[in-house]
Amino acid sequence: MSRYLVVCSDLIFTSKVSGTAQMLGLSCETVMSGAKAESVLDANDDFVGMVLDLNTPGLNLETLLRKTSAELKAKTVAFGPHVEVDKLKQAQELGCAGVFTRGQFTSELPAILQKYVS
Repeated sequence: MSRYLVVCSDLIFTSKVSGTAQMLGLSCETVMSGAKAESVLDANDDFVGMVLDLNTPGLNLETLLRKTSAELKAKTVAFGPHVEVDKLKQAQELGCAGVFTRGQFTSELPAILQKYVS
């Protein structure tokens, strides 16, 4: 089963992502802070994709993506509020394969996970 990392502090939203992923045959590890995500990536290199909530506390997107292999970065999606234009733009500039507003991500979740992560 393919494994991916979810970086998100919203438990309800994390459940939605995890449930959708399981339906697609993916397993996930969830972390609730940017620092924990960096630590997990330092210790593991077997993730096939990553989902980033740009509103996660302590998320330093530049540092996190610097720790991310080119292969993993190619299967990383980020999402955030539509009003956070700068964060969304930064995620795109730093190489996230897909960048979505939270509404887009929620409404297209199965298709996004299939396209970018699995």
